[in-house]
Amino acid sequence: MTYTKSELSELLHLFLDIGEELNAAGGEVFRVEDTVTRLGRAYGAIRVDVFAITSSLEVTMAFPGDIELTRTRRLGAVRSDFKRLEALNALSRRCCATPMTAAELRQELAAARSHRRPAPLYLGSAQAGGAFAIFFGGGLMDGLLGAAFGLLICLLQETLPRLFPNNVLVSFVAALLTGMGVGLFALIPSFIHPDMVMIGDIMLLIPGIALTVAIRNILVGDTISGILRLTESIVVAVALAGGFMVAMSLFDLGYPAPAAHAPWVQLLCGAVGSVGFALIFRLRGAFLPLAALGGLVNWGGYLLLYHLTGALFLSCLLASTLAAVYAELLAKRLHAPTTVFLVPAVIPSIPGSTLYYTMFGVVRGDWQFAGKHALLTAEYALGIAAGMSIVFVLFATYQKLVGRAKERKER
Repeated sequence: MTYTKSELSELLHLFLDIGEELNAAGGEVFRVEDTVTRLGRAYGAIRVDVFAITSSLEVTMAFPGDIELTRTRRLGAVRSDFKRLEALNALSRRCCATPMTAAELRQELAAARSHRRPAPLYLGSAQAGGAFAIFFGGGLMDGLLGAAFGLLICLLQETLPRLFPNNVLVSFVAALLTGMGVGLFALIPSFIHPDMVMIGDIMLLIPGIALTVAIRNILVGDTISGILRLTESIVVAVALAGGFMVAMSLFDLGYPAPAAHAPWVQLLCGAVGSVGFALIFRLRGAFLPLAALGGLVNWGGYLLLYHLTGALFLSCLLASTLAAVYAELLAKRLHAPTTVFLVPAVIPSIPGSTLYYTMFGVVRGDWQFAGKHALLTAEYALGIAAGMSIVFVLFATYQKLVGRAKERKER
């Protein structure tokens, strides 16, 4: 089909809409760039240049007839919504296979946009907060209280953005109120282990996925996006730490005594926690068992590898490699974005406990204790990101080789 310049301009605006929605739903930068590029080529563009970072999307497309169009779009905040991400991914596939008119594409995009919340956020938050309170060594009462404060955190995350201008203040206030609530319960002798409850709930607030993805972006060459996302994640993490540290300083908490549960308890709680985050991210119901299995694959691999090697970084790297391979294979089999399977799978590895102990050491003025756990936090994050990056590069290389072989065969 041939298009007029005004029709191409209208289509380009729709391509930007799709890229913006993908970013907002939790799609990676490379997915935004790749999707917009494929859409442009499907509509006859002879050259497509797409540049995306966390806050901006710029597209230039050249078409036959000396038509060249450039548009820029500012990207908004990200709030992962895997059901909407799937719908947008499926739409782009259909559109690339059989190009639609601008009116048809606009109608399909409106339908994909309708895949928004509400989602079982409160259930997911309670489930994840309680499961990880036990996962990191807490008891049943710690898990119940972690679930209760998970509900509070979900309420705060839904309401505070209306009162505060940015995510930094939201994170600080949410952490402060949660920490003070746990501290009040800690005044009851032998009632709970406050460190375990806080760690379980830190998992709901820590930008661990964003931090890990930022490091992965840097490792695979998306340097600008990675640095921007890394900077934002660190600022949010500092605000989160500040809120909890103020709460800790108000209550005289003794030194934490980390105690690992039996492997089967960790595996069970890790799987339950992964499903909790899958609910928060609005993963399709049919995929929830796969989220649980992904958590088992990741944490089971870590436990086995750490038992065999005793090397934390290597164990994290290989375990995240297993999780990434698992996610890539599922994505190919089920024609869904890799992200929807990878993120829940790596959740048990996010270093919420070491971040808590780092904050505790700072509050106590025990810099050796704080420094030790800060290094462990970095080791976890680097290991996870490196494993994910290795698999991403290998699969991307394989797809390029297959594509080139297919082109040669068609010629």
